[in-house]
Amino acid sequence: MFLFARHKRRILSLILASLGGLVNASVPSFAERFPIKTYGTPDGLGSSFIECIIQDSRGFLWVCTRDGLSRFDGYKFTTYKTSDGLPVPDATAILENEDGTFWVTTNGGGICKFDPAGKIRPNSRKKNGVLFTTYSLGSSDNANRANTIYKDDEGTIYVGTDEGMFRLEKNGEGESFRQVVIHANVGGGKHQPVVNAILRDRSGNTWMSLVRDGLYRVFKDGRTRHYTTQDQIAFTRVLSLLEDRQGRLWVGTGQGLCLIEAHAETEKLSVRLYTKKDGLPSNAVSNLLQSRDGHLWIGTEDSLTEYDGTGFRSYGYKNGLVGTGINKMFEDKDGNLWIGTQSGGLMKLARHGFVSYDVADAEALTNIHTVFKDEADNFFVVSGNWFINQITSKGVVSFRLNVPSEAQMGWLTNALLRDHTGEFWATTDGLGVFRFPKVNDISRLAQTKPKAIYTTANGLVNNYVRSAFEDSRGDIWFQSVGVTPKVVRWERATETFHSYADADGVAAPKTLTEFYEDQAGTLIWLSTSNGNIYRYQDGRFTPFKKSLAPQSEPIISIFVDSQNRLWIPDSKTGVTRIDNPLSDQPTQVRYGTADGLSSDNARCIGVERRRIEQRFHEVHLP
Repeated sequence: MFLFARHKRRILSLILASLGGLVNASVPSFAERFPIKTYGTPDGLGSSFIECIIQDSRGFLWVCTRDGLSRFDGYKFTTYKTSDGLPVPDATAILENEDGTFWVTTNGGGICKFDPAGKIRPNSRKKNGVLFTTYSLGSSDNANRANTIYKDDEGTIYVGTDEGMFRLEKNGEGESFRQVVIHANVGGGKHQPVVNAILRDRSGNTWMSLVRDGLYRVFKDGRTRHYTTQDQIAFTRVLSLLEDRQGRLWVGTGQGLCLIEAHAETEKLSVRLYTKKDGLPSNAVSNLLQSRDGHLWIGTEDSLTEYDGTGFRSYGYKNGLVGTGINKMFEDKDGNLWIGTQSGGLMKLARHGFVSYDVADAEALTNIHTVFKDEADNFFVVSGNWFINQITSKGVVSFRLNVPSEAQMGWLTNALLRDHTGEFWATTDGLGVFRFPKVNDISRLAQTKPKAIYTTANGLVNNYVRSAFEDSRGDIWFQSVGVTPKVVRWERATETFHSYADADGVAAPKTLTEFYEDQAGTLIWLSTSNGNIYRYQDGRFTPFKKSLAPQSEPIISIFVDSQNRLWIPDSKTGVTRIDNPLSDQPTQVRYGTADGLSSDNARCIGVERRRIEQRFHEVHLP
């Protein structure tokens, strides 16, 4: 299953969002927008052309760009350029050493040892305060155009360049790089091939991508084998290498993605080539990554493709990706995917975040009223004009509830309620309440006739009904609006309606926004007409003291936590917490920007563990 199809806990609206064997066609990519944050030069990144991404032992992210080496601390970028000692602007790859220094390869300036501390270290040849110490890889310009750096399990460091491969050697005089001869007979044996990727597999064999000169293999016993187009047509242009957790070798080429099963002792290769015919968006595979969940991520010219072991799914600009040409991908310690492009800078694809949907996914996704899930954990969104939209891995499927065309949905209302039996209750402005039976397939509600239609003839105060809510007893509560607004309860045991008026403690509010029930079974509701909050107990509604309510109105939301405390967001004064709301003397605590709240304009509250979250802002409370 794909990454963003696996999430079971989803939220959606035009402000809120939903989270997120090989087949002969890719899974269609629709317009869901992923939780992507894009960074570019305005954020301090050296360049929008990304060459390499790593995370060091301290958690800092290092990004090699065409105009400097950038470090990201989670808040801002610090970029090191030629003015800081980098020999040329283009940093191509980076590797952390155990002593906290780094090797940084460049395009034209050889390789540098970079010490962020800028201090003298034992056996170091650099002067005090120098950040970069440059090492030449060879006498030719091509030798100093370094493309990649790799450290094997034995700690040996290799550098791939435009003039072959070099190995770091240490002796009493210090450190130097010596060329490792590649017997590939490139150009009649007159020069060494371009090496842009190096990998040692679990069998001890070393593989090298020679770009336009194929694939090169060094066996553990020292034997070598050069694989060319005579072995596999795709080896005309080899771009990337990856060994997965099963020990299989994946090779990205200009002709598609190769899955290679290599025999450890023989030169024989078994190659399966995947192309656009198999679901890839492009045959040019520039970068490969296997994430911790085992999924394979494939970077191409203008798309990001995910392979979950059964099929391909591709993402592009419609999903929030920017730029062209995915050069590098990296998964950080938190499971976030970082994507480096040739023109769009650096993107962070958050593993846990919001995925949004709108009219680009389905024209019916306007005026969101409510969301719900069925027993199979399918996610549905109720939108304007009685449309029910199901969010699936292949897109949004929309259908209209079978109510008359003249049926109107109330503003700011839970217009469609799914009760605990699976039945649906639709509240309308003028036609009463439509009750639909449980169906095995919710899409059948487009043709299913109502089980009952309740109007004034059945006990409603009037036919203008809003805010359906089911309590723990299975009774359904409504607000009847109009000239004489009242609260109405449908009693399940008798299937009759009961209304509440001034005599029952209700001050006839104009519009209700929410019904809530706490763990004690006490019904709590609130009004937007005067900002009062009422509690229902012993058959009557009792208002809180005005001093306990927020200082501005309207109140559009309320939250009851596990301790039966009320949390009330307010658009002007932040958040009010009411303790012991069922006692004769409830108390309150108010939180605003002075207490660390990011804004006093609070609209909605939910809870996750011990954290209270606002819809737009977040604050940690005791």
